Amino acid sequence: MAIDFAALHEPLVEWFHEQTAAEATNYVTITPFCELHGLNGHQVFQLLYACKAWGLLDDGYAAMDDPAANLTPQGL
Repeated sequence: MAIDFAALHEPLVEWFHEQTAAEATNYVTITPFCELHGLNGHQVFQLLYACKAWGLLDDGYAAMDDPAANLTPQGL
């Protein structure tokens, strides 16, 4: 199943705002968001990497097995 990451990036950024109260330094795991949208473990990381490539999220301090990130200034 092909996932339209472009369609999910805006809802994901809005979800991040809700989870972090728009505080860019707060890291949040995106797994709950992805479960709501039916993404599997591999797709969770693909969405994270796509949003990173677009400059919306940063996962610089996240653990390798935790798809967590924080909002970048562009994401805010």
